[in-house]
Amino acid sequence: MTTPQPGNPETSFKVMTLVFGALLVGQVVFLSVIFFIHSQGFEVNVESVEVFQYIGIAATLLGISAGNVLYQNLRKAGSSESDLAFKSVRYNTATLVRLALLEATNLINLVFYLMSGDNLFLGTFTLGIAAFILARPQRDTFLSDLQLSQTTPIG
Repeated sequence: MTTPQPGNPETSFKVMTLVFGALLVGQVVFLSVIFFIHSQGFEVNVESVEVFQYIGIAATLLGISAGNVLYQNLRKAGSSESDLAFKSVRYNTATLVRLALLEATNLINLVFYLMSGDNLFLGTFTLGIAAFILARPQRDTFLSDLQLSQTTPIG
């Protein structure tokens, strides 16, 4: 058995799936820690939660929009290349940028929830985590982005 090489489609897809899982688990663990902290009676008196609400909603909508736009642009930039390793790296980059933007907005909302206890932030987090889950690396999208056949062995 040979060791998969960087840029190899099989390795690339497996790495993106692993990264996705790690980022998702990190968000869920952070949410669990916040629930635990709140259950212990932790309170922060925030004078004006309204500003945070606007920031949380705007961050979520901008993170989802910007993540999708950047993902599409990075995918298109690499689609004209003929080198499979280059396309694979472009796919990784596009996926990482999108996942990072979505995770950042989710963490912002979780921090605002920690500070305020306002359930609006759980709602925006739920929207963000749904977008994050929908952005997970998928075999069909990966194959079409790299213009590979359905029989190509990947994860």
